[in-house]
Amino acid sequence: MTVAARSRRGSELSCAKDRGSSVDLTWAPEDEAFRDEARAWLDTNVPRPALPSGDTREGFALHLDWERKLHEDRWSVVSWPEDFGGRGA
Repeated sequence: MTVAARSRRGSELSCAKDRGSSVDLTWAPEDEAFRDEARAWLDTNVPRPALPSGDTREGFALHLDWERKLHEDRWSVVSWPEDFGGRGA
């Protein structure tokens, strides 16, 4: 970013501040619930230690198992509709 662009950006921000514009960064209760659920699932299910490289026969098999687990618990395609294995997020 050029000095002039930074200067313009700074004045844009100060103008927005003067108008009282602000961004609400609080999470909605349903967003918090989703985050809590995702974190709990990951804490319980992420393979530890990390899986070996998928370039090996063993690593490939373990990565397939991990992908199956994600799919079974509907975490592989969270944004897909529930009818298609997602969570409708």
